[in-house]
Amino acid sequence: SSSGHVYKGGYAGGTRGGNGGRYDGSYGYGEGGNQSHGGIVTGSSGNTGLFGQGAAAGGSYCGGGGGGWFGGGASTYSHGGGGGGSGYVYTELEARNYPNGCLLNSDYYLVETILKGGNELFANPDGASEQGHTGNGYVRIVSIDSNVSKPVESNIHLFYYTGDYQTFEATPGTYILECWGAQGGDTYRDRQGGRGGYATGQIEIKETTTLYIYVGGAGTQSNQTTGGWNGGGSCVDWLWGSPGGGASDIRIGQKSLYARVIVAGGGGGAAQHSNNSNIYLGGYGGGTSGGNGGRYSGDYTFGSGANQTAGGKGVPAGQFAIAASSTNSYSAGGGGGWYGGGAGGQHGSGGGGSGYVYTVSTASDYPLGCKLDSRYYLTYASTAAGNTTVAAPDGHSEVGHSGHGCVRITKVG
Repeated sequence: SSSGHVYKGGYAGGTRGGNGGRYDGSYGYGEGGNQSHGGIVTGSSGNTGLFGQGAAAGGSYCGGGGGGWFGGGASTYSHGGGGGGSGYVYTELEARNYPNGCLLNSDYYLVETILKGGNELFANPDGASEQGHTGNGYVRIVSIDSNVSKPVESNIHLFYYTGDYQTFEATPGTYILECWGAQGGDTYRDRQGGRGGYATGQIEIKETTTLYIYVGGAGTQSNQTTGGWNGGGSCVDWLWGSPGGGASDIRIGQKSLYARVIVAGGGGGAAQHSNNSNIYLGGYGGGTSGGNGGRYSGDYTFGSGANQTAGGKGVPAGQFAIAASSTNSYSAGGGGGWYGGGAGGQHGSGGGGSGYVYTVSTASDYPLGCKLDSRYYLTYASTAAGNTTVAAPDGHSEVGHSGHGCVRITKVG
């Protein structure tokens, strides 16, 4: 506006685009598009995004919506940013979201897909990391010779939950590292624990090195209050609350938490209000940040998701690598992660733990005591939150990871 106020445009999707900003509650902003419709306008009149097209702004000091699978909305009044357009991947799971008229069929289903919003960390076109893409867009298509470039089965190493660390001797070469965080616990009435996040990156190993593999355990439900292995927060009452899921991570050369090179956050546990049907979802695992838990009403406290520099707030708050454990009945523990999620207060669920990838641009986020150096910087690195579409360990797509965590190491060169 002429007064110098700036209203941010919504980031692009991802499963859905972000909402634009606005001057105050008397003005409207464009909402982000999602998987089934364009973004609308909240707070005033406006134009709705269309399939493949962002909405046009219709007033002074307004921003247009971003293009996408479905476009973002735009205000036609004043002082409102446009919403971001959504992304899309055509998979067996997501084909149902195509509107009438789809010209594709199952021959063209994508596998091992990742869909991220412009507020998340991912690899830019030159292999470094960026949080959202700036400037003009970019498309890269890589032809893979199945007889030469695709890793042979003996070079793919999957690690499943055991309740203890595992080791892998990495000989010199290029490796792709992937981690899936564990799901938070469910209440006894429903399956509502936060889904685990995902992280991936490529690393060059110059000399034979021991990698320590920590696969997170899911927050349990049946008569258990202990948090998921590898950082999940515990709960007080398993009947009306639940524990958080553990993080999955890889450590270089030693078992120290300060040697973690990649982390996928665990989901927060769900909570329930007595024996009625009110269930509060656990926050999803990160991703750059974990998701917030739910709560019964504004009078109660939910556990918030952790981020890159701090644990999630709650009762109590999460810490570096360790989620908070709940201290009340009808509440849930946070999810483990780079930083752990906060625990919910009474009638509040746990926040998700954050994910992390060690790169030249994220190394400064390591607290004092880091055991790594520039030899172990990841490239083509990214994290995805447990509310987005990611590649599952079996190659299919999933919206966040369910159950115990998983780690995959693939030698590609």
